[in-house]
Amino acid sequence: MVGAVLRTFANFSEMKLALADDIEHTLKDAINTNGRASFVATGGRTAPPLLSELSRRDLEWQNVDISLTDDRWESADPDRTNHSIIRANLLVDRAQSARFLPLKHSNLSIEKSANIANENIELISKPFDVMLLGMGLDLHVGSLIPDAVKLKPSDNQWVCTLDVPANDRSNDWRISLTLEAMLTSRQVYVMLAGPEKLKAFKTGMLTDDISQYPGAAILQNTEIPVTIYWSREVPTS
Repeated sequence: MVGAVLRTFANFSEMKLALADDIEHTLKDAINTNGRASFVATGGRTAPPLLSELSRRDLEWQNVDISLTDDRWESADPDRTNHSIIRANLLVDRAQSARFLPLKHSNLSIEKSANIANENIELISKPFDVMLLGMGLDLHVGSLIPDAVKLKPSDNQWVCTLDVPANDRSNDWRISLTLEAMLTSRQVYVMLAGPEKLKAFKTGMLTDDISQYPGAAILQNTEIPVTIYWSREVPTS
């Protein structure tokens, strides 16, 4: 039976390097075995230093497909979108030759964009080799936020669109991989920093209501390996 494994680090830099090493190894192994590798990445505030570190790694990036766990459809600050974060931090240096399959197409409606995103995800071989997630204090992963309203049914789809709850301060429409898509992975890595995130992890491992909390469904799954990288230190930028 597969279960979640917690790795702890005193400082963020050590965690970043250890996780970059493991992602690099997993992607190289997939390329050696299958000729291509797939990497589904998160954005947010914690991931950019890791993404920048990965962009400098010596990989056959031309053989790597990269997509996103989720994205904001509209944002008052375009630099906060995961699309922008990935382009600025990962798709540079050695990694600029990777094939990027975004979720967001701003010149289209959110419904049409989701359809294209779904078709793009279809192009990537499954299961995904690396799924990199963050997790909120409310146990959300991607944009699968508790109480969010799905705008379209996600049956047999990799992507869904959501309206965030009114108490979410970002007040953005979201486009996200479904929980089923996130679990269609060979390896899930969850990147957390700070004491509050460790508390959230422990809650996610113990809660009985995994249908309400997507993060708990990831952590408690018994089908695929999940490794949590937690740093006591929170990155300053």
